[in-house]
Amino acid sequence: GNTAINAYYEINKNRFAIPEKVSIQYIYLRKRDSSDITISEGQIADYYSDNITSFESTERRRIAHILITVGADADKESIAAAELKINDLASRIKAGESFEVLARESSEDTSTAESGGDLDWIEQGMMDEAFENAAFSLESAESVSSVVRTDFGFHIIKLLEIESGKAKPLAELREQIIATLQKQFVEDKFFDLKDKISEEAFEIADTLTTVAENNNLEIKKTNLFDSQYGIGLPVELQNQPAIIDAAFSDDVLYQGLNSELIELSDGNVVVLRLLEHKLAGQTPIEEVKEQIVSLLINQRAREATESLGNEIITAFEEGQSQEAVNTKLPDGINTSWQQLVIGRQATEIDATMRNEIFKINAPKESKPVYKGVLLGSGDYAVVELKAVIEEGINSNEILADNKDETAEQQFLDYHTQAEIYGYLKYLDGKATISRSLSNASVVQ
Repeated sequence: GNTAINAYYEINKNRFAIPEKVSIQYIYLRKRDSSDITISEGQIADYYSDNITSFESTERRRIAHILITVGADADKESIAAAELKINDLASRIKAGESFEVLARESSEDTSTAESGGDLDWIEQGMMDEAFENAAFSLESAESVSSVVRTDFGFHIIKLLEIESGKAKPLAELREQIIATLQKQFVEDKFFDLKDKISEEAFEIADTLTTVAENNNLEIKKTNLFDSQYGIGLPVELQNQPAIIDAAFSDDVLYQGLNSELIELSDGNVVVLRLLEHKLAGQTPIEEVKEQIVSLLINQRAREATESLGNEIITAFEEGQSQEAVNTKLPDGINTSWQQLVIGRQATEIDATMRNEIFKINAPKESKPVYKGVLLGSGDYAVVELKAVIEEGINSNEILADNKDETAEQQFLDYHTQAEIYGYLKYLDGKATISRSLSNASVVQ
């Protein structure tokens, strides 16, 4: 009756607590779509001219080299021998001998020697610094460097071709420039408007009306929302912790001021102020009475189920037969018994039941062990554990050993599902709720 309902309500007050909530009004400033901004041909041409260097391709050089290898940590004799050889080649090139022929005959770079030392095209940043400096200091095709030392050895470098960095034509870049200028325009206007709104919201801190009217903006409102999850916020403000922090800040909540400009994760901005503040409280019992009645019915049904299950366990522990146990069950419940051998990953029974079974101590002296398991569904399973099979033993042999047992013995292990399911069906049929204007009671 009401006594049970009131007691449950008092004991579980936290369950019916209402958190502190606020609602806000706010101005939402969103970046406009830049694609509809008109850009003139003059603006396009000026931007191209002012940024011409950013549209230039990188200079490339095709070079060849002759290499005489010597390691960076080579001894003096090895270095001297290599230097003598490379200097001799440099003198012969200066005297007019063919660079390509000498490369094929003497270069120790086996990957390029056969092609006359041709390394193909290179750009700055691709090669050893000393090698690159020498290659890019050559002024014209067919120029040959002096001897250059790198970590690979000694080089003589020849410039074969130069491909200067050239700017892409304006026609090719036109759409890219338009998009850049459109975005730049929107960003600049958005930045200016943000500054203006922030300043006005600070100067006139007790209303958003002036800000909205001065900038032709809409003041929006939210439903009540809490400080933990923000449930009640519109989609555009959801998953934005800065909004909740500002709404529940001292300046907004207690001083009645506009918030500072809030930068959202999507790049948009908000300024807000308090609309309504509801303190934390308790849901009145009248509003949750039906919910409590339902909870109490379920609770008592589970208790009755567990009580019956414990009676069955006691009966089996006392050695009573299946027939004797059946007489303890309410009318209309039919039971069937099944013997199972299950492993830790078994799927043929409820997972909670399976896990509880594996917590049962192993039977001693072949005496079964009984346990009751209250399942999440409200079912109460009665389990008889007859044996624990060690790893490596064939479970089929265990079942075969029992083939001569009576039907009662053979199926005694699986008391659970049919029995308790049937009992819950019984409770569903027997439990009723009687209500009047003054009270609500549960009748079992």
